[in-house]
Amino acid sequence: MGSKHLAENIKKSHPNPNLMVNMDMIGRLDSMNSLTVGGIGTSPLFGPLIEKNKPAGYQITIDSSGVGPTDHTSFYLKDIPVLNFFTGTHHDYHKPSDDAHLINIRGVHHITEYIQRVVNSLAAEPTIPFTKTANKTSRTAPKYKVTLGIMPDYQDYGDGLHIAGVMDGRTAHNAGIKDGDIITKIGKCPIKEVYSYMDCLATFNAGDETTVDLLRDGKKLTVKIKF
Repeated sequence: MGSKHLAENIKKSHPNPNLMVNMDMIGRLDSMNSLTVGGIGTSPLFGPLIEKNKPAGYQITIDSSGVGPTDHTSFYLKDIPVLNFFTGTHHDYHKPSDDAHLINIRGVHHITEYIQRVVNSLAAEPTIPFTKTANKTSRTAPKYKVTLGIMPDYQDYGDGLHIAGVMDGRTAHNAGIKDGDIITKIGKCPIKEVYSYMDCLATFNAGDETTVDLLRDGKKLTVKIKF
């Protein structure tokens, strides 16, 4: 609501906003230095600068879309170029256990320095041209009646859906699925990332039984589940 209101009114006081930078949960950088940068396709200037300025040793996942489940979407819809930085979900996401001592301070420092380098480079440009993108994240979400009870990692690693957290007492927990497991298949559905996971869930009903293929520490496992 706040970002929508600001995006709708900012041009009244600042007629020519050039860029919106969103830092959405950049405090929990993992041991792989995994960072997602969204909105790359909203200006032709972004791609080269994101690559040129990235910190050494970082695993950068690029999302071209200007639309996503966070505040930068409101500004993209007003034809303002956007960049969104995100270190991913985790077991404590939206829980009281997400406390200050868990913040990766060094990671925050490196990421904000990275953002500063990108913004300084963009500030030297006469204009930041805006481009529309293909909004893969704006497609209609499938309707499903069941869930595994996991917190998915929304980054696309290419080898399946990475699990950031498992909720106690839910389907995945009861089947022995753990944080850090990688889901590669549910029943007959190949799972590549969060979108194929949601599409697959839509094919099941409460009470259905099936199998889940996993990767755990590089080893293949198959567990039985009941929704």
